[in-house]
Amino acid sequence: VAGLRKGQWSFAADVIYLDVSNRTQLGSGLTADLDLTSWIVTPFAGYNLVDNKSIDFNIIGGARYISLENKLKIAPLLDAKSSGSNWDAVIGARGAVDLTEKWYLFGYLDIGTGDSDVTWQGLGGVGYRFKWFDLVAAYRYLGWNFSDNKALDNLYLYGPAAGIRFQF
Repeated sequence: VAGLRKGQWSFAADVIYLDVSNRTQLGSGLTADLDLTSWIVTPFAGYNLVDNKSIDFNIIGGARYISLENKLKIAPLLDAKSSGSNWDAVIGARGAVDLTEKWYLFGYLDIGTGDSDVTWQGLGGVGYRFKWFDLVAAYRYLGWNFSDNKALDNLYLYGPAAGIRFQF
């Protein structure tokens, strides 16, 4: 996530790139290869409602874009590829609360719709402040429900994350 803040307004973008592949031996000389590549971009604006010494709370609004490309090859029988993209509007909230001078908890939650029936994201974690940067650890859950997409009904991405946060 990269962003900037001026007064009570903030602007940011969360960008995820995925490149996943798997190969499976099916027996009798058949091999199945599956490749998935995806870009997920969530630009948003936020307005700060609470900002005191220990609590920061913002409402947010923006969009979520996903681009997917799937390739399936079952040698020597099948070679198929599908791709698509999707835009959704999202609204939500994000915030942080200090536990001590160094430790804090943070969270982000959004929900939206548009090209998909519904998309949502939840992220929560803990951070530790150093002089020039913060170390953060979090867990993210990101999902979509599609009803009119024949190739994809539901998509869920989730798991732990770690990072470094810089403030200027």
